[in-house]
Amino acid sequence: MAVPRAESKRAQKAVLPTKTVRVPGIVRRRPRFAEFCLVRALKEIRERNQIVPAGSVGTVVDVVRGGAGYIVEFTLPNSVVVSARPSELTAA
Repeated sequence: MAVPRAESKRAQKAVLPTKTVRVPGIVRRRPRFAEFCLVRALKEIRERNQIVPAGSVGTVVDVVRGGAGYIVEFTLPNSVVVSARPSELTAA
């Protein structure tokens, strides 16, 4: 059975890769930590009256701006979600 020409063009468009837009001045870098990686706080992290002691282990929940920052959930000594810079974290 032959496929009508209009449908075959739609199928071809769906398979084609999307156009990459390059913006001058933006450097794409690989994040230091991926989502759901275990990380350790190198120093005390304070945010909105929440304190994460140095040495606490947490999980990366979100990568912000390609690794410029991270949203991390720490569970001990209490459950806290904070934003952290890469310089404040190391792999656990």
